[in-house]
Amino acid sequence: MNDKFLTAMAVWLKKLHGISKPCKKHSMIKAIKPYFNNVTKHKNALFPEMIVKIDQLFERVNDFVKENDNLFSSRTTNSLIHRDLSCENILFDNRIVRLIDWEFSGYDFPEWDLVYFMQSLELKDKQKELFLRIYGYPDTGAGKKKLLLISFLNTCGDIGYSVWRLGLIKAGELDKKLKKGTFERLLVDMDLMDKIISKLEK
Repeated sequence: MNDKFLTAMAVWLKKLHGISKPCKKHSMIKAIKPYFNNVTKHKNALFPEMIVKIDQLFERVNDFVKENDNLFSSRTTNSLIHRDLSCENILFDNRIVRLIDWEFSGYDFPEWDLVYFMQSLELKDKQKELFLRIYGYPDTGAGKKKLLLISFLNTCGDIGYSVWRLGLIKAGELDKKLKKGTFERLLVDMDLMDKIISKLEK
């Protein structure tokens, strides 16, 4: 992880996101419902205190999404995005970036790629600033709010995924050996959600 890599990724993603097509008016309220449904369906696999905590987190997320559903309402295009920018899917050699595993790619808001990249590689604040500046993302209050909103949705998706896996483990459809790691991942994502909410409440 160095400035050369972050710069190359920002330039590469800017070019990728330049490929776009028209889109209909988007509602974040609708986008977040599948995550809530996932948790509701499988929450019996969780400890009671975890259920209370997740419900509290999701209630605060829901309030924020409702208050800011108009943030993306003026968007008329979606960009081509990768959707899975984990370190395992990024190949970097000197100045050349190549991405693999395009299984989840499609057209959506470019913020999804930006947030996923910054979260999955756990960028520090200075690294985020460099990456977003080279990419050309607006350093404005509205721009920061958009990234936080996508961070909410992305983390809700991760929480929903872990709860879903725990539900399958409880039902005997997945190996019980995965239980400990899935619970650990869920706790990390719940902590991340708390931190995102704290940023918004400052």
